[in-house]
Amino acid sequence: MTTSGGVEVLRVEADGLFDEAATSKVVTGILSSALPVLMVLGGDVKISPGARKALRGLEGNHRNVPVALVARSGIMRAMISMIIKGVSVAKKHPVVSATFSEEGPALAWLDVEGHRIAA
Repeated sequence: MTTSGGVEVLRVEADGLFDEAATSKVVTGILSSALPVLMVLGGDVKISPGARKALRGLEGNHRNVPVALVARSGIMRAMISMIIKGVSVAKKHPVVSATFSEEGPALAWLDVEGHRIAA
């Protein structure tokens, strides 16, 4: 998909249980993307203890692309922010990210960040 400012974005939709396998697959895909990422979390997302294990086990060199996470639940936004911050610190790989309750502001942020990394 493309933002109104012309930035091409990888859109990922997620719902349901994030277990170790699903988390590893989704996060590895996001971190290896060359495009900014818009991740939209459904209302029924649950994160298992295995998901946290998968995040700790991520290895390799990842591109530093911006990731905008959209979740309607304030609790989910807070939890995702803490997980991303923990992964960033543990892996010494800062993830440029922001959380939003709606897609519009997330796309506007990706517009700015996408142009910034392209410069």
